[in-house]
Amino acid sequence: MRDAMMGVKGTLPEKKVILIIIDSLRPPALRTCLEEGTTPALEYLCHAGRVVFDCVSVFPTMTPTASASIATGVYPEDHQIPGFIWYNREEKRIINYGATPLAIWKIGLKTVVQDLIGNLNGEHLSREVKTIHELLEDHGFVSANINFFTFRGLHVFKTRLPWWIRLWIGSKVCTEVWGPLVSIVGQLVPPSFPCPGRLKKPWGLFHKFGVNDEFAGTAAHHLIRQGKQPHLTVVYLPDTDGYTHRHHTDDLSPAIMRADQQVQKILNAYDSWKQAIDENVFVILGDHSQSLVQNNPDSIIKLPEMLAQFKQLGLGEKYTEDRELAVCPNERMAHIYLLKQSPGLGRQIVEMLAVDPRIDQIMWKEESGEGPVYHVRKGGTKAYLTFKRDGPLTDRYNCSWDIRGDLSVIDASAQEGTVSYDEYPDALNVMASLLGARHCGDITMTARLGNEFGGEAAPVHPGKGSHGSFHREDICVPLIITGSDESPQNPRVIDVVPFILSYFGLDPPIKTGDLYCRLT
Repeated sequence: MRDAMMGVKGTLPEKKVILIIIDSLRPPALRTCLEEGTTPALEYLCHAGRVVFDCVSVFPTMTPTASASIATGVYPEDHQIPGFIWYNREEKRIINYGATPLAIWKIGLKTVVQDLIGNLNGEHLSREVKTIHELLEDHGFVSANINFFTFRGLHVFKTRLPWWIRLWIGSKVCTEVWGPLVSIVGQLVPPSFPCPGRLKKPWGLFHKFGVNDEFAGTAAHHLIRQGKQPHLTVVYLPDTDGYTHRHHTDDLSPAIMRADQQVQKILNAYDSWKQAIDENVFVILGDHSQSLVQNNPDSIIKLPEMLAQFKQLGLGEKYTEDRELAVCPNERMAHIYLLKQSPGLGRQIVEMLAVDPRIDQIMWKEESGEGPVYHVRKGGTKAYLTFKRDGPLTDRYNCSWDIRGDLSVIDASAQEGTVSYDEYPDALNVMASLLGARHCGDITMTARLGNEFGGEAAPVHPGKGSHGSFHREDICVPLIITGSDESPQNPRVIDVVPFILSYFGLDPPIKTGDLYCRLT
C-alpha cells in the first residue's frame, strides 16, 4: 500500500479521512441520543467538531440514489440511479434491488444479485461520473470501502457468493467487481487482510452476509490496527434503516446506540479518542432520514389499483407492446413510466391522481426551445407550478430559477429576488435533478406526510418509518465534521465529495447541476 501512495498528485495532508454513513440517521433521534448521553462516540465527535441537523439529501430519498450522490458528489441526472425500484428504458424491464422477499421471488434471485452486486456499480451508475474512490485513485491516493454499495474503483475483486446461492443461480453471476484498493462488502467481497475469527461471525443469511453494522465496525477497527488505513476509509452502517422500518420514528434510540458502538470501535483502534481526531478528519452523515406512516389502511396509496384500467408491466415480466405503464413505487415516492406514447395519456394520469389528497406533489418534465420546463401539481388541490433553471430568483444554494404559478405547491415563497424553502428544502433543485435523469419516470410523485405508496411486492410500513419524498422529514440528515477547520455552508450530501477532494488538494468535478448551482 505504501508503494501506491508514492505517486500522489494532490496535497498529502497530515490527517487521513474517515467517512461514515449511517443509513436513515434521523435528526430528532440523534438529538435525543446526544441530550440523553447514550451515544458517547457521536457526542465526542460533535463536541470536538461541528454538527448540523439539516444537511439536505437528494430525491428520491432512497438508499441507492442517495448513496450514489454521496459517492460521486452529483445528482441523479448525472449518476443515473433514480431509485430503489425503476424502469430501465434500454433493457425494458423493472429494476428492483430486492425490496422484499416477494419481489426477489418474482424477479428471480439471480437477477437481483446481478443487479445489486454487479450492475449497480458496473452498469447502472453512469460511466460519465466517477466515484470518490476513482477520483482519488486517479491522483495516486489510496482509499478503502467497507460495505458501502456504491464503491466503484480501479481494482478488480473476485466475489465470493455463498455456496447455496452459487448452486441456485449459477457460479458465473457477479464473479468480479471493481472497487478501491481496499474493498470489503461483507462476505461477498471479504477482507484481503488477516482478521480474527470473530469478524466472520456476524454474517450469513440472517446477518445480511456481513453487510451489517457490527461487521463494518469490526472490519474498520482491524484495518486501522493492522496499519493498513489508507488516505480515505468509507464505512457504511446500514442497520438503523431496517430498525426504523420496523418501529415508530420516536423510538429509534436503540438503533443509533448500536451504530455508536461501531463508531466507538473505530475510535478505539487508536490509543485514545483524541489521537483518533488528531490523526483523522471524521465525516459522519445519514444518506436520508425517515418519517412516520400513519397506522391505518388508508395511509397506503395503492397505485396499481388506482391505475387498473391501464395494462401494467409486472415485476420480472418481459416487455410486450400491449403494456401501457410501468408503476414503480419507492415507499414515499413513485415513478410512472408511459410505455406507450398515446396522445394525452400522461395528462389523463395526472388528472386521475391529482384528486387524491394523500398525494403531495406530481411532477413531470417537458422540453422547450429554451431547455426543460418542470411542472408540479399539488395533490387534492388545483395548485400548479412551473419552473425552469436560470432565472431572476435565487435560493440559499446559489441556484437561480424562473418560476410561474403557485409556490405553495412546495411550501416556498419569493421575496426581493430570493426563493425561501420551508418544509421542502432545496425543492426546486432536487426535483429538477431527478426529472433530468434518463431513467426517471415520465410522471413522478410524492406521498403527503403520513402516507406511502403501495404496489406489486412493494414494502409498506403503516405505523412505522418510511422515506422517499423530499419533505424535510425524509430529506434532512445530520452531518458531523470533526478534525477539520473547514466545512460546507448550507450543506448537502453532494458536498461531501467536493469537501474531501478539496482536503486532498483536488478540484471537484463539474457536472450538470453545477452549471447553475455553485457549490458553497
